[in-house]
Amino acid sequence: RRWLDSRQASAALEGQMPAAPDWVETPTARAVMSALSFAQMAEAVSVVYGGAGVGKSTTLARYQQSAPNVWVVTATPAVSAPGPILTRIAQVLGIRTTGAVHMLEANIIERVRETRGLLVIDEAQHLTHRALEAVRSIHDAAGIGLALVGNEVVYSQLTGGSRSVGFAQLFSRVAKRVRLSRAKDADVLALLDAWHDLGGEA
Repeated sequence: RRWLDSRQASAALEGQMPAAPDWVETPTARAVMSALSFAQMAEAVSVVYGGAGVGKSTTLARYQQSAPNVWVVTATPAVSAPGPILTRIAQVLGIRTTGAVHMLEANIIERVRETRGLLVIDEAQHLTHRALEAVRSIHDAAGIGLALVGNEVVYSQLTGGSRSVGFAQLFSRVAKRVRLSRAKDADVLALLDAWHDLGGEA
């Protein structure tokens, strides 16, 4: 009875709540889209970094829907090393994930070469230096765009004290940087307008 009562209450509440907008083109979202588009068109590296809740991941999904050959791979602490992140990239690409790491890398490069595609690593702050270099090597060898997306740690890793030695090759390839410190007033207004258009109340 408690379960049925809970289901009825949830159904009643859902009927009163307007559906959230799928995606809103805020100024922040436009900045992220611009960085992704530039990386793909110029076959360059873009870094998008900032705090949580500003719409990075939802904008990635939107861009992936609107552009061809865009592969979004989400990093986690469990795939922070070269082998695991290459395996996850291969999974997203739908190719074989078994075998030696160097063969996995070769298969990935062969799959994405001459596609004019974009490889996006979301939550890239989880990757180690060697894993970032593995991703950079795919970008170099295949001639595709690369976007590293995450929190402030992503950029601090590239510009820290060891940059001149450990991250020189990767940092030198970063052509566009977008820092998203917090939501802008214009972002909030755009979201309120979107909710209003759906019949919601601000």
